[in-house]
Amino acid sequence: MDEYFVDDRLMITPLRHEKGVKLAGEVACTHQVPLASAIAQCAQRADEITVGLTRVGHLSDSGLVTLVGFARTLRPPQYLCLAADPELHLNKRLTERGWDQLDTLRAGCRATTGAT
Repeated sequence: MDEYFVDDRLMITPLRHEKGVKLAGEVACTHQVPLASAIAQCAQRADEITVGLTRVGHLSDSGLVTLVGFARTLRPPQYLCLAADPELHLNKRLTERGWDQLDTLRAGCRATTGAT
């Protein structure tokens, strides 16, 4: 992703040393299109696409559905790696819906640089 997305609730920027994006703020239903677009740009160039969520205070269900929906479009060896703090309860939310079984989605990843 070569561009940024910013509105009054969310900022999406590219990661510096990994293929992916980092988010800061709150992810709402209105962010589905820019979020999917940003991730899609990264997916064209990498097998591991990282989404840094460590600066996200709230991830709406629709935002999570967008991430999972995108992961479902990937084919191994590609996968979406969600780097998040425990406060977002990603593992629990994914497990409750059976999404933790997707081969192309990994939660609990930690971006090594640029995600915080």
